[in-house]
Amino acid sequence: MPGTLSRRFCGQGCCGSAGLTPGARFTVDSRRLDENHAKIRKVWDGLGGGEWPDEAQWRTLRAADELTTEKLAGLTASEHGTDTVTVMLPMPGIRFLRLSKN
Repeated sequence: MPGTLSRRFCGQGCCGSAGLTPGARFTVDSRRLDENHAKIRKVWDGLGGGEWPDEAQWRTLRAADELTTEKLAGLTASEHGTDTVTVMLPMPGIRFLRLSKN
């Protein structure tokens, strides 16, 4: 069942983070692994599975083994150097968030 994940990014001394400069703007990228993203087992099952892939199946599996980058809404650190990003997180699933300063 999908859920949401909120991650608060904050200034030094808060959340053990190195800190955000108040007013700093960031782009936010996400990569994820879940039932519908970068799940090569699902691709393998769709190919009929078997004991070991042949060369054509390996090419298909390699092409599917890709963590695509999703651009999320950017954020601007508040006067306290904090902001929050909230994303969907299906279970089981893993999501990587990357902030890049503009």
